[in-house]
Amino acid sequence: MQDTQKPSNVPIAPQTPASPAGEDALPEGPASLWLYLAGLGVALSGLYAVNYGLDDQNFAMMTYALVATGFLVSYILRVRRVSLQAVKVPMLVCLGLLLLAGLSSERGFGWFMPEGIADDRSKTLQILLTWVMIFSSFRLNSDGNVLFLCVPSIALLALSSATTVDPDVQNAFFVFIICATFLVVHENYLRTQRATVLGRSVARERSLSFGQVQLAFCCIVSALLLANVLAVPIQSVGQALALPMAPNSLLRQMQRANQPHNLLPVNESDTLDLATGPVAESDTPLLRVRCLIPNLYWRGTTFDYYTGHSFENRLLSGNSTVLGAPLADSDRKDFAFSPGNFDIPDSDMQGSTLCKQEITPIGGLTSQLYGAARIEDIKVATAGMRINAAGSIISFDILSRSPYEVVSRLPDQSPDHLRAASASRQDIPEAIREAYLEKRPDETEDASLRALVSSIIGGKHDDYDRVVALRDYIASHCKYNLQAPAAPRNQDVVSYFLFTSQQGYCDSFAAALTVLCRYAGIPARIASGFLTGEATSANTYLVREKDKHAWTEVFFPRIGWVPFDATEGAEDISDHSFHKKLQGSNLWAALWSHGWLPPAAGLLLLGLLGYLIKTELLNRIRPRRRIRTGLLDRPATNVAIIEAYLGACASLARRGMARPGQTTPDEFLRLVLSRADTALLTDLQAPLERLTVLCTRFRYGREIATEDDARAAREAAALIAQALSRARRGAFALPSSA
Repeated sequence: MQDTQKPSNVPIAPQTPASPAGEDALPEGPASLWLYLAGLGVALSGLYAVNYGLDDQNFAMMTYALVATGFLVSYILRVRRVSLQAVKVPMLVCLGLLLLAGLSSERGFGWFMPEGIADDRSKTLQILLTWVMIFSSFRLNSDGNVLFLCVPSIALLALSSATTVDPDVQNAFFVFIICATFLVVHENYLRTQRATVLGRSVARERSLSFGQVQLAFCCIVSALLLANVLAVPIQSVGQALALPMAPNSLLRQMQRANQPHNLLPVNESDTLDLATGPVAESDTPLLRVRCLIPNLYWRGTTFDYYTGHSFENRLLSGNSTVLGAPLADSDRKDFAFSPGNFDIPDSDMQGSTLCKQEITPIGGLTSQLYGAARIEDIKVATAGMRINAAGSIISFDILSRSPYEVVSRLPDQSPDHLRAASASRQDIPEAIREAYLEKRPDETEDASLRALVSSIIGGKHDDYDRVVALRDYIASHCKYNLQAPAAPRNQDVVSYFLFTSQQGYCDSFAAALTVLCRYAGIPARIASGFLTGEATSANTYLVREKDKHAWTEVFFPRIGWVPFDATEGAEDISDHSFHKKLQGSNLWAALWSHGWLPPAAGLLLLGLLGYLIKTELLNRIRPRRRIRTGLLDRPATNVAIIEAYLGACASLARRGMARPGQTTPDEFLRLVLSRADTALLTDLQAPLERLTVLCTRFRYGREIATEDDARAAREAAALIAQALSRARRGAFALPSSA
């Protein structure tokens, strides 16, 4: 029977039972999985921005896992209609176990903070907001709470963007905009669908749809305007705060407000992770170098401490010096350096020569200053710079297309002079011995590496010949491969490279030669920077992103640090067309080239977009059955009961018991019960009576059904379907002929 009477457009207050005093209310309404997925995207975008600048993968994975777990727990509790008060004790127990696990570890409370945070106080607020977001993710018992997570997430993005211009952080902001826009629009949609105002028409539904489109448009435009208008003051404040707090980690990420945002960051890290998996080649130009001496490497920094999986700068703390004073952007100032404890005076570098270079960043944003060998003088337009014991020189300002001049002292690389210099190791400074002869973090030796070194350098009488022999062994026994798989995390990278995989790229070769030199008693370190580049004209070289390189530097008394590259002479088995194939194949392959996170984020965004189009556009413009039958003027819970009843009627019709036209639910109930046989009647009567009562009450009355009412209707419909599935043929008697 179709409705002929429309209820008036009168608001009706929902009937909700009061919660006992001191007890949390039950979770609000039904949970939308899509809303929680969008909220998870918002939370992860903020966490990604913070973790991107921390270089602590363990802390990053822990925060991601905890937030994802919090969303899952909150969603399950809400679906099951369990209040937070009911699970307060288990949550407190889990929190206690988490604290106990942290305190029982070697790091103590540091387990809840990323490594190195003590030296970077500017990250303290970000870490605090991170833990606020993690704890909040376990208390999402309403749509409003999910929506509120946009606040700490955008705060994390703003704090991170204040001190970095990395494109990946900007991409995280883009993901945040998409997910947050979906959150706002979908939460508004859910509220309109649960509205307690009767009498909504199709025209009203379409007007709501237009309002949703307006809301989405305003969110996107406002976000983009705020991002561009506030970027300058935010980054200026971040720069001012970052300088006195944590120069080592923040100076290399700063930029001036008028710099373009589409350039690659060109900087050196404090950690060189080894054998992390395939790397892609890129022809993007980064530097243009003018230099009279060919075949030089442009060094950015060095690494001293070997962890078994990476090389780190452990000499930075307490060994850095700030030089310079504020200058106008158009000015250049000379900065002269003096050797520290980890180098030797100019007078001791016998046979050394000076070399002048003019370096212009052309395709990147960099605060890292590069130069050949040991830099002694720089002429650059900057407010100042910082030089540390690793040889890393960092400008206080971002240099983009702003050339600077470097004067370097090149060590004598004549084999005869190097043999003579290495005849006696008594001339090696004690500070260099302590820093550059350490082999393993636990101060033990690898017997297999010791035996290998002894077999290679046997019969060699000076350090130069020993280093050459080690370099040639690595080049002849290992192959250069940009697509080499990652080394297992439970094995020493150098041992795995030399004895198992025997393939890798420059970092594995440099690490192997450095460690083998140390086993031979020769001080060595890894240097990171760029190869010479492509000669474009006389004395001019174009350095591209694919020229990023790592090599070994060996110390010789009275000479200095001399470069040795173990990749020279190694067979190159790389597929150099791999990156071009990947780029030219399709977007999906390009996304996978950067790991699993980009395609996962892309799938999430596509899913959210598809759901948004379906619920906000198609369902409103092309109404479904319930719209055609005039059900839009009822709340969602009432509609659910009516649709459950209509579904039961359809099941009965398929068994030969169709509902005649103009028959009320009560009349149809009596008709069904009068024709059902005894076996079917036993299972069918109770759920059909219950469903009929609910349908009559909430279809023809003005009450607002609760979630429990809707659940009861669905359960009754399911029991009816089960009873009909077990019924025999002819379970309904045919009407007698008059």
